[in-house]
Amino acid sequence: ILTTLFGVIFMNQSINAMQILGIVMIIVALILCISPKKGERISAKWLAFSALFFLAGGGVGILYMLFGASDAKNEINAMMFCAACVAFVLYFVVGFIINLIKKEPCPKIHKSGIKFILLCGIASSTYMRMNLYLSTVIPAVVFFPLANGSVVIFSTLSGVLLYKERLSKIQIIGMLIGLAALVITGIA
Repeated sequence: ILTTLFGVIFMNQSINAMQILGIVMIIVALILCISPKKGERISAKWLAFSALFFLAGGGVGILYMLFGASDAKNEINAMMFCAACVAFVLYFVVGFIINLIKKEPCPKIHKSGIKFILLCGIASSTYMRMNLYLSTVIPAVVFFPLANGSVVIFSTLSGVLLYKERLSKIQIIGMLIGLAALVITGIA
Protein backbone atom coordinates (compact mmCIF):
# COMPACT_ATOMS: atom_id res chain seq x y z
CA ILE A 1 0.00 0.00 0.00
CA LEU A 2 2.77 2.46 0.91
CA THR A 3 4.77 1.65 -2.20
CA THR A 4 1.71 1.91 -4.41
CA LEU A 5 0.80 5.30 -2.94
CA PHE A 6 4.38 6.48 -3.33
CA GLY A 7 4.48 5.27 -6.93
CA VAL A 8 1.24 7.04 -7.80
CA ILE A 9 1.88 10.28 -5.89
CA PHE A 10 5.62 10.82 -6.28
CA MET A 11 6.65 8.70 -9.28
CA ASN A 12 3.66 9.68 -11.46
CA GLN A 13 2.63 6.06 -12.01
CA SER A 14 -0.95 5.49 -13.10
CA ILE A 15 -3.56 3.41 -11.30
CA ASN A 16 -6.97 2.33 -12.54
CA ALA A 17 -10.26 1.41 -10.87
CA MET A 18 -9.64 -2.35 -11.15
CA GLN A 19 -6.26 -2.00 -9.44
CA ILE A 20 -7.86 0.02 -6.66
CA LEU A 21 -10.47 -2.74 -6.32
CA GLY A 22 -7.65 -5.30 -6.14
CA ILE A 23 -5.94 -3.36 -3.36
CA VAL A 24 -9.20 -3.07 -1.40
CA MET A 25 -9.67 -6.83 -1.83
CA ILE A 26 -6.14 -7.41 -0.52
CA ILE A 27 -7.00 -5.41 2.61
CA VAL A 28 -10.22 -7.41 3.09
CA ALA A 29 -8.28 -10.66 2.61
CA LEU A 30 -5.70 -9.56 5.16
CA ILE A 31 -8.38 -8.80 7.73
CA LEU A 32 -10.01 -12.20 7.15
CA CYS A 33 -6.69 -14.06 7.34
CA ILE A 34 -5.70 -12.42 10.61
CA SER A 35 -8.96 -13.57 12.18
CA PRO A 36 -7.97 -14.86 15.64
CA LYS A 37 -9.39 -18.08 17.01
CA LYS A 38 -12.29 -17.89 19.44
CA GLY A 39 -11.14 -16.48 22.75
CA GLU A 40 -7.87 -15.14 21.30
CA ARG A 41 -7.09 -11.46 21.27
CA ILE A 42 -4.62 -9.56 19.15
CA SER A 43 -2.06 -8.06 21.51
CA ALA A 44 -0.76 -4.50 21.43
CA LYS A 45 2.75 -5.92 20.97
CA TRP A 46 1.61 -7.85 17.88
CA LEU A 47 -0.03 -4.72 16.48
CA ALA A 48 3.10 -2.65 17.14
CA PHE A 49 5.41 -5.16 15.46
CA SER A 50 3.01 -5.54 12.53
CA ALA A 51 2.90 -1.77 12.08
CA LEU A 52 6.70 -1.59 12.18
CA PHE A 53 6.94 -4.42 9.65
CA PHE A 54 4.42 -2.63 7.41
CA LEU A 55 6.44 0.60 7.58
CA ALA A 56 9.80 -1.15 7.10
CA GLY A 57 8.55 -3.16 4.12
CA GLY A 58 7.02 -0.07 2.54
CA GLY A 59 10.19 1.89 3.21
CA VAL A 60 12.36 -0.74 1.52
CA GLY A 61 10.07 -0.75 -1.51
CA ILE A 62 10.23 3.03 -1.71
CA LEU A 63 14.03 2.91 -1.50
CA TYR A 64 14.06 0.36 -4.34
CA MET A 65 11.97 2.71 -6.49
CA LEU A 66 14.12 5.71 -5.64
CA PHE A 67 17.28 3.75 -6.45
CA GLY A 68 15.77 2.67 -9.76
CA ALA A 69 15.02 6.29 -10.63
CA SER A 70 18.48 7.55 -9.62
CA ASP A 71 21.59 8.08 -11.71
CA ALA A 72 23.15 5.08 -9.91
CA LYS A 73 20.48 2.62 -11.11
CA ASN A 74 23.04 0.64 -13.12
CA GLU A 75 25.15 0.04 -10.00
CA ILE A 76 22.93 -2.69 -8.56
CA ASN A 77 25.83 -4.99 -7.66
CA ALA A 78 27.72 -2.27 -5.80
CA MET A 79 24.57 -1.21 -3.97
CA MET A 80 23.77 -4.81 -2.99
CA PHE A 81 27.34 -5.32 -1.72
CA CYS A 82 27.25 -2.13 0.36
CA ALA A 83 23.79 -2.99 1.70
CA ALA A 84 25.02 -6.46 2.71
CA CYS A 85 28.02 -4.95 4.52
CA VAL A 86 25.84 -2.44 6.36
CA ALA A 87 23.35 -5.17 7.31
CA PHE A 88 26.18 -7.38 8.59
CA VAL A 89 27.55 -4.62 10.80
CA LEU A 90 24.10 -3.65 12.10
CA TYR A 91 23.10 -7.23 12.89
CA PHE A 92 26.45 -7.81 14.60
CA VAL A 93 26.10 -4.70 16.78
CA VAL A 94 22.40 -5.24 17.53
CA GLY A 95 23.06 -8.86 18.50
CA PHE A 96 25.66 -7.77 21.06
CA ILE A 97 23.47 -4.95 22.39
CA ILE A 98 20.44 -7.22 22.84
CA ASN A 99 22.50 -9.84 24.65
CA LEU A 100 24.11 -7.14 26.79
CA ILE A 101 20.68 -5.79 27.79
CA LYS A 102 19.40 -9.32 28.51
CA LYS A 103 22.63 -10.06 30.43
CA GLU A 104 23.29 -13.09 28.26
CA PRO A 105 26.64 -14.23 26.84
CA CYS A 106 27.86 -12.85 23.51
CA PRO A 107 26.09 -14.37 20.52
CA LYS A 108 28.01 -17.08 18.74
CA ILE A 109 27.56 -19.11 15.61
CA HIS A 110 27.31 -22.84 16.12
CA LYS A 111 28.79 -25.05 13.44
CA SER A 112 25.41 -26.69 12.79
CA GLY A 113 23.93 -23.30 11.90
CA ILE A 114 26.42 -22.34 9.21
CA LYS A 115 24.57 -24.13 6.39
CA PHE A 116 21.35 -22.31 7.33
CA ILE A 117 23.17 -18.98 7.50
CA LEU A 118 24.62 -19.53 4.04
CA LEU A 119 21.31 -20.73 2.56
CA CYS A 120 19.39 -17.81 4.08
CA GLY A 121 22.02 -15.37 2.85
CA ILE A 122 21.86 -16.77 -0.69
CA ALA A 123 18.05 -16.87 -0.72
CA SER A 124 17.58 -13.37 0.69
CA SER A 125 20.25 -11.86 -1.56
CA THR A 126 18.66 -13.45 -4.61
CA TYR A 127 15.20 -12.31 -3.52
CA MET A 128 16.37 -8.75 -2.84
CA ARG A 129 18.29 -8.59 -6.14
CA MET A 130 15.20 -9.66 -8.09
CA ASN A 131 12.98 -7.24 -6.17
CA LEU A 132 15.39 -4.40 -6.79
CA TYR A 133 15.43 -5.00 -10.52
CA LEU A 134 11.72 -5.77 -10.93
CA SER A 135 10.66 -2.71 -8.90
CA THR A 136 12.33 -0.56 -11.58
CA VAL A 137 10.57 -2.16 -14.56
CA ILE A 138 7.08 -2.99 -13.24
CA PRO A 139 4.72 -0.30 -11.88
CA ALA A 140 4.44 -0.29 -8.08
CA VAL A 141 0.68 -0.93 -8.13
CA VAL A 142 1.33 -4.23 -9.92
CA PHE A 143 4.71 -5.36 -8.61
CA PHE A 144 4.47 -4.90 -4.84
CA PRO A 145 1.02 -6.46 -4.29
CA LEU A 146 1.98 -9.41 -6.50
CA ALA A 147 5.43 -9.90 -4.98
CA ASN A 148 4.36 -9.55 -1.36
CA GLY A 149 1.00 -11.26 -1.80
CA SER A 150 2.51 -14.27 -3.52
CA VAL A 151 5.04 -14.64 -0.68
CA VAL A 152 2.17 -14.72 1.82
CA ILE A 153 0.21 -17.26 -0.23
CA PHE A 154 3.22 -19.56 -0.78
CA SER A 155 4.23 -19.28 2.89
CA THR A 156 0.71 -20.21 3.96
CA LEU A 157 0.58 -23.14 1.56
CA SER A 158 3.98 -24.29 2.83
CA GLY A 159 2.70 -24.11 6.41
CA VAL A 160 -0.35 -26.16 5.51
CA LEU A 161 1.50 -28.76 3.42
CA LEU A 162 4.77 -29.09 5.33
CA TYR A 163 3.77 -28.32 8.91
CA LYS A 164 0.12 -29.43 8.89
CA GLU A 165 -1.12 -25.99 9.96
CA ARG A 166 -4.88 -25.64 9.83
CA LEU A 167 -6.70 -22.66 8.41
CA SER A 168 -10.17 -21.68 9.53
CA LYS A 169 -12.92 -21.34 6.94
CA ILE A 170 -12.66 -17.55 7.22
CA GLN A 171 -8.90 -17.71 6.60
CA ILE A 172 -9.41 -19.94 3.55
CA ILE A 173 -11.94 -17.43 2.21
CA GLY A 174 -9.41 -14.67 2.92
CA MET A 175 -6.71 -16.55 1.00
CA LEU A 176 -9.04 -17.06 -1.98
CA ILE A 177 -10.02 -13.38 -1.96
CA GLY A 178 -6.33 -12.49 -1.74
CA LEU A 179 -5.49 -14.72 -4.70
CA ALA A 180 -8.34 -13.17 -6.72
CA ALA A 181 -7.10 -9.71 -5.72
CA LEU A 182 -3.62 -10.49 -6.99
CA VAL A 183 -5.00 -11.70 -10.31
CA ILE A 184 -7.20 -8.59 -10.67
CA THR A 185 -4.36 -6.26 -9.75
CA GLY A 186 -1.94 -8.02 -12.09
CA ILE A 187 -4.14 -8.12 -15.17
CA ALA A 188 -5.76 -4.71 -14.71
